[in-house]
Amino acid sequence: MTPESPTAESAALIIACAAAIHQDLYRLIELQNEHIRVLKRIVGKPARATDPEKRRLAVRSQVLSRAILAMAETIVSVDTFRRWHRTLIANTYTSHRRGRPRVHREIEALVCRLARENPAWGCRTIADRMGDLGHAISHQTVATILKRNGLPTAPERERATDWQAFIEAHWPGLVAIDFATWEVPSTDTRRTQRHHAFYAIRVATREVRLLGVTDRADGAWVTQCCRTITDVEEPFMDGVTTIIHDGDPLYTTAARTCLGSDGRRLEQIAPGSPWCNGFIERFIGTTRREVGRRIIPFSGDILERCLREHVSYYNHVRTHQGLDSRRIPRPLHDRFSASDGEVIRRSLLGNTLGYYTREAA
Repeated sequence: MTPESPTAESAALIIACAAAIHQDLYRLIELQNEHIRVLKRIVGKPARATDPEKRRLAVRSQVLSRAILAMAETIVSVDTFRRWHRTLIANTYTSHRRGRPRVHREIEALVCRLARENPAWGCRTIADRMGDLGHAISHQTVATILKRNGLPTAPERERATDWQAFIEAHWPGLVAIDFATWEVPSTDTRRTQRHHAFYAIRVATREVRLLGVTDRADGAWVTQCCRTITDVEEPFMDGVTTIIHDGDPLYTTAARTCLGSDGRRLEQIAPGSPWCNGFIERFIGTTRREVGRRIIPFSGDILERCLREHVSYYNHVRTHQGLDSRRIPRPLHDRFSASDGEVIRRSLLGNTLGYYTREAA
């Protein structure tokens, strides 16, 4: 084939174009190197690449020789590229988790549940019960799971007081009692006089009793209120097995004896822990919002009348979130059951507490 043939001319043209392109690539690389130098001077601190960026740079640098990499201006040295590549290989074939594989999360959650719900069960008992449920684990594994989740051993769990478990165990027969204080204007217009209202609530049904209101609360008054509620003719205390109260000194020995009659158990909450008596604390807060913010009681008699009317509203008209937004059974009047008729607004406490019923058609 002669140089004058068309094929030779095409080859020469291709070589010339490739040379020109290579020259442009060289100039572009030099320009990019200069950009990198300027950026490194402006930043003024070593580059900190993320792990995904390191992996991408390591993969792309591996196909180039050290001489070519040394010619380019890079953010790190050639040895750093090589070290990133070795790390990439090590992470590919090295396991990060060594030793026995961890127990599945569902099995671990079930072990913790058995330990919490059964304080007297030891590690071997829990392991045996897990075997009955189809999960074969050893008692050492159970001990490791309990330690990892901060659960003590069986003797310590049995001695510890789980307040939530206590409330659930005594739920049907649980009553909580507490005092609420109210300020009433006195004859001296510059001062107020403090009144105490004594409440009791059935935790399961949310039914409330106002046991008394006085401006001179003492042990004798509390004892008399306790006698009233523990009377054999009072159905409120039927089936009550436990009464929760705080450490108020008004609960004298006589009052506690009266409350603990018929085998009832008195459970005193720890000091500074009102959340342990949260049901009646929530009710007292509701009373302050629905009565205290709307009505100013100018005397003790007015205060007692307002509080008793509010208790009637709370027990028979108001809906309760703890009862799935339903009323306590025993509605105030039969018209609540009507499904048709005109909607009529009714009110209590001087039109401050409103509720609606249907007029019978």
